[in-house]
Amino acid sequence: MITFSRAILRAAASGVVLVCIGCNLVLPPGLASGGNPMVATELALQASRLEALETANADLATEVAIQSGFISYLATRSPAYIPPTDLGPPAPFAEFEGGLVIEDGRCCAGGVAGQAIDLEVVFRAQSPFAAVTDLRALTGVGFLDEQDLVQAPWEPFTAAKSFSVTLPINWVGFYIAVQYRDGLGNVSPVFTAEISLEGMPPTSTPAVGT
Repeated sequence: MITFSRAILRAAASGVVLVCIGCNLVLPPGLASGGNPMVATELALQASRLEALETANADLATEVAIQSGFISYLATRSPAYIPPTDLGPPAPFAEFEGGLVIEDGRCCAGGVAGQAIDLEVVFRAQSPFAAVTDLRALTGVGFLDEQDLVQAPWEPFTAAKSFSVTLPINWVGFYIAVQYRDGLGNVSPVFTAEISLEGMPPTSTPAVGT
């Protein structure tokens, strides 16, 4: 099939004699308006297709220009805002700090097995949001599951507290987990500490006269 440009098709329709040298084809004047109806229809169809292609090319050129402008904007825009490193007072995302110490950090304590001893525990906590008002603590001898702490009741925060424990025979670990809460209801992570306990067997007293 021979394809003509839109200008040639319009010329053929306007009465100009056109000669196709490469294909030995002569289009007589008025071919689009008269003569062979099939050729006239083909000429009109080709002209419509060429016009549609020109419109598509123009739309593509517009899209390319828009994309080029956007790329230029990205390449020349100002850098993202970088906040200063000196933030002053703790920000809302600052950590809830805390901890606890058993018996001034000693490694171990002990006594006679079966007797109760008191262990002094010091609590410390600081919230970046509000004053610390509550704590809940959970203790265990030999084993402690921190997940059980959520079942422990909240009590007013205190800087120190004594825990009574009955010594078992031989060595065993004493564990304590604590969690703090501030006046706005923010809850701290769980903090833990431990100390080793030794329960010594009682010494027998010889009977009098033996």
